[in-house]
Amino acid sequence: MKRLGIILSYNSLSGCGIIKDNNGQKIRFHHEDNRIVYNRFEVVQFCIGMVNNRLVAQEIIKIPDSEGKTMSLGNLYS
Repeated sequence: MKRLGIILSYNSLSGCGIIKDNNGQKIRFHHEDNRIVYNRFEVVQFCIGMVNNRLVAQEIIKIPDSEGKTMSLGNLYS
């Protein structure tokens, strides 16, 4: 089952980041495709998996808005 969350942080050099889900839980993720960059406050959908006995976000998908652009909570405050 997919969860919904926002990107809290992402380091494009290491490919690591943190997502905050709609329950307020902070979940780490690692992404190896350097062609995809995640920005703070982007809305994403993801699955939960276990790696080294830790919860991690996997299969991360950016959620588009009605215009096809990546939805971001940051746009609400700018």
